Amino acid sequence: EVVTWVLDRATFINIVKDAAQKKREHYEDVLKKVDILSTIDAYELTQVSDALRSTTFHSGDYIIKEGEIGDVFYILEQGECVATKCLEPGKPDEEIKEYKEGDYFGERALIKGEPRYANIIAKSELVKVISLDRDSFKRLLGPIEEILKRNMDKYQTFIVKAEQGENGEEHKEEEKKEEESPKLEELKDKLEEDEKKEGEEGEKKEEKW
Repeated sequence: EVVTWVLDRATFINIVKDAAQKKREHYEDVLKKVDILSTIDAYELTQVSDALRSTTFHSGDYIIKEGEIGDVFYILEQGECVATKCLEPGKPDEEIKEYKEGDYFGERALIKGEPRYANIIAKSELVKVISLDRDSFKRLLGPIEEILKRNMDKYQTFIVKAEQGENGEEHKEEEKKEEESPKLEELKDKLEEDEKKEGEEGEKKEEKW
C-alpha cells in the first residue's frame, strides 16, 4: 500500500514564490547593512539579492586562503571573522583585521585579478556568509567598483600597523632609554658636584682646627 501527497500546479508555484520572496527580503535586509551598497537603488538591490548564495562555516574554518585564486565576493551575514596574513617568511600568520556582520571581503581578487591577499577565518562558532560569483559581481556591482577600489587601500593600513606593532614597542623602549639617559647623566654630575663640595668643606674645617 502506498500513500502519496499531491500538490496542484498553482499551490506549488505559490509556495515556491513565497519562499523565494522571503529569502529575497531577508537578503535585502542584510545588504542594507553594508555601507557601500547604500548607493544602489531598490531594483539593483533586488537583482543582487536574487544572485546571492548562502554558506555556513564554523570556528576555525578558512573561508579564504592567502595565495589562492579568488572567484567569489563575500558579505558577512552572521558571526565574526578575522583576516590573517604572513608578514614575514618563516613566522606564523598575524591577525590584521576583524570582520563583523555587514562587512565584506574578497573583492580585491575579483577587481585586480590577483591571488587572495590574506586568509579569512571564521571566529564565531557559527558564521554565515552570502556570496556573489565573479560574473555576478562584475555585472551587478560594477557601479560601485570605484568605491571598492578605494576601500582596498585600508588593507595596507592594517598591514602596516601590524608590521609596526612589535617594532613600535621596541622603538618606544629605545626612546624611553634615550629620554632617561640625560637624566641619569645629570643626576650623576650632581652627585659628583655634591661630593666635591663636601670634600672642600671638610678641608676648610681641618684648616680651621
